[in-house]
Amino acid sequence: MSSEKEAQENRERKDLFRALVRGSVNNLAFVDRYATFKFRRKDNVAEHSYYVALYSLIIAEELFPGAYDKGRLLSLALLHDLPESISGDLVITFKRYDLDLRQKMEQASFDMMREEHHKEKLPLYLSDMAEEYDKDNTSIETWIIAFADRLHVATRIVEEADLGNSTARQRLLDRYIPGLNKQLVGLSKVLHGTEGTDSASDDARKRLADVDFPLEKVFRIFQSLQELMLDIGRELQENEDPHGTYIGPAVNR
Repeated sequence: MSSEKEAQENRERKDLFRALVRGSVNNLAFVDRYATFKFRRKDNVAEHSYYVALYSLIIAEELFPGAYDKGRLLSLALLHDLPESISGDLVITFKRYDLDLRQKMEQASFDMMREEHHKEKLPLYLSDMAEEYDKDNTSIETWIIAFADRLHVATRIVEEADLGNSTARQRLLDRYIPGLNKQLVGLSKVLHGTEGTDSASDDARKRLADVDFPLEKVFRIFQSLQELMLDIGRELQENEDPHGTYIGPAVNR
């Protein structure tokens, strides 16, 4: 190898390592989630991305063995929130308020992330894969990741509730469990081909029209999560004293 070529390769390696050490991908560790939630412990997007990847792998291996691409699953799971290194974490209620605005903001974050990666000399396949996850509504890998994402939200709410956070307990009972119920209604109507005028069934029908995985199994998986959350909700209510003060999960007493 010529000294000139070796020097060029050395510069390229240094540029790559500099982008990793000092680049925007590291912003994920500083982007807090749940900015408007009264949580005792804040977690960040880097932590969340790790758990989504971990949950995705376990769910895929246990529930869909041999039916998914492990490399694609883990890559997309790790990168599914990478645009938030540029945009920050948008509060979910805000994102759901105006779908057109949400799409414009998300596209802007992809475009800005791609520009930033180009300036930092980071490989552009990172932004490409993050956008691939966002656009793909039909593959088993992206469904597993989306479910793992929802499951990690449950983990954080239950964790906070177990620490005595009454706001988290109410969010579980008033928002998370009813949200699961709506999704199950939408899934049921899609499975049985019945018409629905509610937004949940309309949304489910649009997202699940062309999927390449068994919807009946998806329905059963959501049912299991719903039953677990209902069990936890009852446990939380049973472990309140007569004054409404939470005294902790029975397993810890």
